[in-house]
Amino acid sequence: QTSILDRLCGPLCDAVTGRRDGQEMLEQLEADNLFILPLDGEKRWYRYHGLFSDLLRKRTKTWLGNTRDESGEVRLALLHLRASEWYESIDDVEAAIAHALSGQDIERAAALIERHAVDQMTHHRREAALARWLDSLPDNLIRARPWLCVYLGWTRYWRGMRDQVEECLQCAEQGLQAASTADDEEQLIRGYVAAIRAHHALTNQEIERVIEMAERAIAFLPEGDYMRCEAAVALGGAYWSRGDVIRSQRAFTQARTTALKSGTPVMAVPSSCYVAEQQTKRGQLFAALTSYREALDWATGPNGRRLPVAGFPLIKLGDLAREWNDLDAACRDLRQGVELCRQLGQADILAEGQVMWA
Repeated sequence: QTSILDRLCGPLCDAVTGRRDGQEMLEQLEADNLFILPLDGEKRWYRYHGLFSDLLRKRTKTWLGNTRDESGEVRLALLHLRASEWYESIDDVEAAIAHALSGQDIERAAALIERHAVDQMTHHRREAALARWLDSLPDNLIRARPWLCVYLGWTRYWRGMRDQVEECLQCAEQGLQAASTADDEEQLIRGYVAAIRAHHALTNQEIERVIEMAERAIAFLPEGDYMRCEAAVALGGAYWSRGDVIRSQRAFTQARTTALKSGTPVMAVPSSCYVAEQQTKRGQLFAALTSYREALDWATGPNGRRLPVAGFPLIKLGDLAREWNDLDAACRDLRQGVELCRQLGQADILAEGQVMWA
């Protein structure tokens, strides 16, 4: 039963099997050197040896297939459901969704994505992971849920699939018309749609539409909302394209301030980089250096591990080092930055990093 798990701990094993001796069993297996490996110094998490895990999974299929009270697929789905529920209880959303999908519980996976998508983007900048989750869902299920259409539109924009964005947003609006959505939720969805349209218009250089959509989104969305910050960034980009550096920097600064006031500094990483770009354009290179370093700090977790969004300030720091002819620092920051940008998956930032690296 526990062979469905990529990693094991006592409480998780108990949740899946319905027993109460999970931790004791894991420690005994390790003491007897029976194909189990500890993953941490506290011996809380373990995994089976790869070949042994494969053997167990084959045995599990045989065992499930021989049960007469329920079909093997139903029993297997139940194990994955128990694992999914346990992971959700400890806020490991990615594992919860993975087990829901492995158990073919598509409705549960969709509900988990709807419930946790904004948190994953706001606190972790995991748009690339959100894109993978959405790719695992059938098209008809996404079309039936306006929020999933919104998230699909945003991740398609994020990855550079710009020709598919508007269709997703129209699908979300059609879903609102067909469903009896509460007024406050409808306003949120319309705010998200407007913010995404603002960014989409910016890539097409439709500046008047950028301003219109960004201002609509800011009017719809509450202070501190993830997509309100994105709308402010789009507004700054519109002024930037007009050559209005002052208003552009003001809009980016407002987006950064909003993110910091909301208690989610990782949201301030892109806007701080855009502030620094305006400072660079005005010849304020040391001020830009400070802004980029602040963004890098906000993109670094408490354990010192850098999130993928740290790639954005790193490539900018590398380019600034190149400007100062510190080529060793430029190579170091750009090499790390481009790799993190690949993990981030944002098409424009990755392209910019590769150009700077070249």
